[in-house]
Amino acid sequence: MNIKATTQESDKSPILGNLEDGTQEYSNSGDDTSLWFKYLTVAAVIAILLVSIVIRFWTRSDMWLDEAQTFNIAHKPLGQITHFLRQDGSPPLYYYLLHFWISLFGTSNLAARSLAGVISIITLVVAWFAGNSIGGRKVAWASLVTLACCPYAATYATTNRMYSLLTLEGLLAIWMAYELRRHFTLLRAFILFASVSLLIYTHYWSIFLIAAISLIFVYDIIWRRSKESLYGLVAILLAGLTFLPWFGDFLFQHAHTGTPWAQAPSLSAISSTVGQFAGGVAQPNAGGDLLKIIYLLLIALAIFGIARGSRRIELDLRTRPIGRYFALLFALTMVIGVGASKVVGIGFQARYSAVVFPAFMLAVAYAFLTFDSTAIRRAILGLTALVGIYASVPNITENRTQAPEIASVIRAHYSPGDVVAYCPDQLGPDTSRALLGLSLKQYAFPRGNSPEIVNWINYLQTVKSANLNLFIHKVLSAAGPSHTIWLVWMPNYRGFGSDCAAIADALYSVRHSQISRLTPKSNVYEPSYLLEFPKLSG
Repeated sequence: MNIKATTQESDKSPILGNLEDGTQEYSNSGDDTSLWFKYLTVAAVIAILLVSIVIRFWTRSDMWLDEAQTFNIAHKPLGQITHFLRQDGSPPLYYYLLHFWISLFGTSNLAARSLAGVISIITLVVAWFAGNSIGGRKVAWASLVTLACCPYAATYATTNRMYSLLTLEGLLAIWMAYELRRHFTLLRAFILFASVSLLIYTHYWSIFLIAAISLIFVYDIIWRRSKESLYGLVAILLAGLTFLPWFGDFLFQHAHTGTPWAQAPSLSAISSTVGQFAGGVAQPNAGGDLLKIIYLLLIALAIFGIARGSRRIELDLRTRPIGRYFALLFALTMVIGVGASKVVGIGFQARYSAVVFPAFMLAVAYAFLTFDSTAIRRAILGLTALVGIYASVPNITENRTQAPEIASVIRAHYSPGDVVAYCPDQLGPDTSRALLGLSLKQYAFPRGNSPEIVNWINYLQTVKSANLNLFIHKVLSAAGPSHTIWLVWMPNYRGFGSDCAAIADALYSVRHSQISRLTPKSNVYEPSYLLEFPKLSG
């Protein structure tokens, strides 16, 4: 395959272009395939999709902190959810959906997570239509297959959090913004309005995608005098008005919650985010490393590549309008989001980028138009799918928490009335869920409260001002001499210093005996120690 550089370009704009469908530049010389090859392709696609669907409901991991916290809030009476969300720092949409979902399908891990799984499957269908709109059937199938086999998508399809929903809403907003720039219809404007309205009620990081789309619309209005983009901007502004009923809660959360456990990000977060797109959260991951290289090569082809025959690709140094649009939207959102997080001093995790993840994947899918040979295109798509499935496996097979091991030990050795103490309280939601049904007294440091829900309000200040001796006295008094104390703890949590180790030392100084039941594992989200302080009397 020869690669040749060219500067041929027909864009009206030097940066974004007019997003005219460029698929006519790609010949169909490679589409004459034998019947058996077509049947084989259909069978392979069906097999891949079936495997990807199974993956989305396969994980047997226990819920970790964020998942258990989400479940515990959503399981509250409907009128109390807003109160607990003010402590948690999240917008309400997913929690209300989950509340009704588990009331219909039950409270098991599989039942709760299946909401995200079902949403993820709906996203695959939408991705096919989006890809078909962007580049015809070739991009439609590429969008479907690459997204179905993406480890990042699989991870959050099996996670009881809002990120699968965020991806669906982000895909709709990104797609409709693209369509509106080409041609205005009321339906497209309404879908953009609805998707943006839902986004800001799902996750606050969506504000950065909305800002990026708005900036592109403003650019179009100024540079191209585009009425279509003006209508799109109006749809976004109207969607912003729907946020007013929640705006007071948002301001409270912004002032008092946030991500106290994380440091503000740098621009290197963009690279690590692409790494998680390819490998999920199970890293290091050899399959993910290979898939990241494949993704980046495909992104480059989406931006620069033009098919010129079955074995020849030319590089357009001024870039291709559609490929660069989706790549630019991804990059712009990430730069705005990371920059704003840095300025405000809030943390960032790659899962927040679920909102702009569809733009990245649409750019990846669009790259397949640069392969004019059907055999080559399908071979590369198949390789991408197989590597993606391989990289997805660790994300769904590994347990995300040591909570089930902790619960297993306590169940084997506890007596009713025993005390479980947590330091920090961030180890409480998942472990207490694994201990459901046991007659235990449970307390979490720093607040000394029940461990089911972490209260993030003024968190670091609360940790700093917590009375360590008061918490230790509370635990000892609750246990008395006749009950065992179990301490679930882990050092190095931000803001806690040596507090958790001090609790362990203080309990030992009173009980004069301790048994180390578990030590931390390196391959889980939340590793922890488990210490047993036996009762003093028979």
